[in-house]
Amino acid sequence: ELQRAHTELDEFIDAANAPIFGVDTEGRGNEWNSMTAKITGYSREQALGKDLAETYIVEGHKRSVANVINAALEGKNTVNYELPLHSQSGQRVEILLNAMARRDSIGSIVGVIGVGQDITSFREQEKRLLQAQKMESVGHLTGGIAHDFNNLLAVIRGNLDLVINAPDSEKNSEFFQECMTDAVTAAADATKLTTQLLSFASQQSFQTEIVHLRDHVSDSIREISSVTK
Repeated sequence: ELQRAHTELDEFIDAANAPIFGVDTEGRGNEWNSMTAKITGYSREQALGKDLAETYIVEGHKRSVANVINAALEGKNTVNYELPLHSQSGQRVEILLNAMARRDSIGSIVGVIGVGQDITSFREQEKRLLQAQKMESVGHLTGGIAHDFNNLLAVIRGNLDLVINAPDSEKNSEFFQECMTDAVTAAADATKLTTQLLSFASQQSFQTEIVHLRDHVSDSIREISSVTK
């Protein structure tokens, strides 16, 4: 009867529509059902006896996975832990895992059993949705960005017109130099504005910068003065 119960349990685990895998007290694989083999590409024969954390866990998560295993070996269960695995093809597989202690017939902890859910496609859809929301936000911001960009172009064009139409006697004057400086500054601001927009749209990271508000106010006053001259 005991043998029959073990056989039925093994068949149930192997046929489960969820990844189920386990390790012994040393962290070596001793359970690896068909669904786990399917989503990782590693067969049961390949997985058994291997150190789970060192062999299959994505770099940067090995320590945290080891902590989950150690906690389960102490009788502390972990629920809804996101476990990133390496597939045999090199792809990253996201598993939502519940890990618990595995006990023998007298209640002693002999390993850890993990029951998971493959959430890889869900995470990919989530990323696509976030990207779509970002692009939608870019669309809403387009009007404001275009307005700001036109203001910068007006500063550049206004200052260049002043320079072009200035008498020859003023070509080397302080006013001439100030106009050129304003045009160059506005061009740099336009480039910065474009870079920020591209960074937002392509998920690139932003770089923070400490600025002096007084300088920006002074620059804005000078730009407005140039446009209204």
